[in-house]
Amino acid sequence: MAKKRRPERDLAFELYRKSKGRLEVKEIAEKIKVKPATISQWKYRDKWDDKLKERRRGGQFGNKNAEGAGAPKGNKNAETHGGYSSIDLDNLPPEDQAYISSLTLDTETNLKNELKILLAKEKDIRRKLDELDKEPEDRLYLSRESEMQALPTKDLLEKLDPAEREEKMKKLQPTLKTVTRDSKFERQQKLLVAFDRIHGRIIKLLDSIKTYQLDCRRIELDQQRYDLSKEKIKGAFEFDLDGELDEI
Repeated sequence: MAKKRRPERDLAFELYRKSKGRLEVKEIAEKIKVKPATISQWKYRDKWDDKLKERRRGGQFGNKNAEGAGAPKGNKNAETHGGYSSIDLDNLPPEDQAYISSLTLDTETNLKNELKILLAKEKDIRRKLDELDKEPEDRLYLSRESEMQALPTKDLLEKLDPAEREEKMKKLQPTLKTVTRDSKFERQQKLLVAFDRIHGRIIKLLDSIKTYQLDCRRIELDQQRYDLSKEKIKGAFEFDLDGELDEI
């Protein structure tokens, strides 16, 4: 017959719940006249902390404030910049769905595909460096371009109605234009930095592919040894002293 549950066990949890987990085991034990060790066992076995973490989604039981007002599936009313929005595969554009379907989870295939992309980037940088070598030493290359505009004063904008204000902003002309240019040497250095970075990734990727292939081969050999051991136990093979095996 199962041992009857002590009423103090539920009372102890109720005290813990009402205190929102702030009461110590010793304090609860003093309140209900039970040993602290017993309270600790109840707390562990009944998972008090897990129960406190449980939250009902939405309002309290019976609350109907938002009844019938739920947004349809896929609705993005609450989305801000979209960096953390959830993705529903069924709502993706057809081209995105086709791309997802074409992806493979095979590790070696993915590593080799990444290697191909890096090799193509490396070749493109080599081509740009070769073209740059043919250019005159004094040639300059556009690096960055920025424009600044002088905004109307606050007093002027306040005097205009919304339509006039919008039209005024559209007619703003750049008052300062900043252009940054690179020399041939600076452009070469930037390309060489990018080349070294990609080349380093290629070396690491080649090492990863080799390691993966060796691991696969090791697993395959271990599996073969395991299968042979099973067959030997079953008596399916006889082994001679030279290591050769013959099927019975």
